[in-house]
Amino acid sequence: MEEEFERIVREYRDKIFRLALSMLGERSAAEEAAQETLVRVWKGLGGFRAESSLSTWIYSIARNT
Repeated sequence: MEEEFERIVREYRDKIFRLALSMLGERSAAEEAAQETLVRVWKGLGGFRAESSLSTWIYSIARNT
C-alpha cells in the first residue's frame, strides 16, 4: 500500500494543489488543503472500493477538504 500511495502522491499532488488553489485563491491555504487531502487519501486508501475511478475518489476528497 505504501508504494501505491507514493505513486498517488507523484501523480496527483500538483493536480490536487491546483484544484485547491482554484477553490481557495490563496497559495498557503491551498498547500494546507492539498496536504490534508493526501493525509485523508492515505488514511482511506485501505477502504477504497473502486466503485468509482481512483481520480474521482481523490478529487472528491480534495473538494470536500
